[in-house]
Amino acid sequence: MKKSKHKPYLRLKAALQEKNISYRALAKLLDISPAAVSDKINGKSDFLISEALSIESALKIPKSVFLPEQFRK
Repeated sequence: MKKSKHKPYLRLKAALQEKNISYRALAKLLDISPAAVSDKINGKSDFLISEALSIESALKIPKSVFLPEQFRK
């Protein structure tokens, strides 16, 4: 089992749920597996900058969801 690299992206997870976007749909957008999306959202690996920008552009979810609390101002 992979150890967490960082805290889970709870704001991203909530935004996906609010917009009814599945991990499978996000995986298709990013051209990665649903398991990789789950690992990234749950803090076991990191999103690439290009992935964050794709999420912002295609899904209208601000890239600020990827920032720790102290940097969201």
